[in-house]
Amino acid sequence: MEKIIFKRVLHPVGQGAFFSEQFFDDQGNSIFNVAYDCGTLSPQKHLQIEIENTFNLTDKVEAIDVLFISHLDKDHISGLDYLVRLKCLTDKSVVVLPLNYPLVLKMVLQGISANGGQLTDGVDAALLSLFESGAKILGINNNEEFVPGDNAISMDEELPVMREFSQLNSMETLRYRNLWFYLPFNTILDDNRYKQFLDKLAEEEIDRAQLTDIIYVQKNLPKLKEIYQNLTKGINGVTSINVNSLNLLSYCSRGGVVDRHSMINYYSWWRFYHRWQSDKDSRCSCLYTGDCVMEKHFERCLDLLARSLKIQIGMLQIPHHGRQSCYNMVIADREDILSGFTNFDSTDKKNKFVKQIVHDFSVSERLFFQITEDYHSRLEMYEHIEA
Repeated sequence: MEKIIFKRVLHPVGQGAFFSEQFFDDQGNSIFNVAYDCGTLSPQKHLQIEIENTFNLTDKVEAIDVLFISHLDKDHISGLDYLVRLKCLTDKSVVVLPLNYPLVLKMVLQGISANGGQLTDGVDAALLSLFESGAKILGINNNEEFVPGDNAISMDEELPVMREFSQLNSMETLRYRNLWFYLPFNTILDDNRYKQFLDKLAEEEIDRAQLTDIIYVQKNLPKLKEIYQNLTKGINGVTSINVNSLNLLSYCSRGGVVDRHSMINYYSWWRFYHRWQSDKDSRCSCLYTGDCVMEKHFERCLDLLARSLKIQIGMLQIPHHGRQSCYNMVIADREDILSGFTNFDSTDKKNKFVKQIVHDFSVSERLFFQITEDYHSRLEMYEHIEA
């Protein structure tokens, strides 16, 4: 029976987000690469070193097969241009973003200036490099009632087919062989405002499925600007469709994990090890949340996943770097969540990291990992899978 090694890394990039998952054969060769977000507001050297250590350790640069991006803020995408420069992100890659954001709209509205249509630095330059890579960009349709099922899209066998899509359904399952599953889903803070946006698109005969195509967006830029600028504004003048975040549940197939398991993190103690070992399949699962808000809609999604998949969540990313406005103790204290983590810059005095989170997880005898800019906070997890 073939043995596959699964490796997950929570990278120490400071105020940012970069998480990778890789599959290796029994010879140690990388055979499939997945990443969630790639950016930082901390010194870029932290992020670039992590990218190189993950995908460029040998003469052969490892390409990312599927990249999930939670949303388009700088601290989540600033590393895209470096991925492209190293050829980790190529025309063979698939990139999945929340269509409800909606995708490139923020780039063209904020980045293209009146003086010659030049792009500004930061977010816009990172996204431009994404398009220049030739990677296929897919959006996630807002269909939160889609029930996870057995008809999963094969990422390894059907990757060329995926490249023909324009969007996937929220909660539509993607799989690597029959070993590992990825389930992306949207969270929307203001459905009415997003509905208003969609109604205006239809009124102007703009195909929202083509908002993944930068040429189509630029062609319709005057109409898009007018629609966007006339949307009802939220608190402090923010258009709330810009705070949507793509969540991603990564989990193993039932019975796939053998008893060999290891986790490396210099700052963690193992007094809760017995609980972590309670379900070897569930402990492998991880819910990445980007900058979503842990509100009622998010909880409904968790309930749907719990009923459909019947697994616990081994690792939960506390969203928005532990921001008070996004954290919900009631949700984080669910019995089906085994451990939590968040990433933040420990040197930033303005950091809003909630110390209450550590307390909540500790008193409930669950692991909690703080991923900072310090290399020793890096967390690596390995699982042996029977293929």
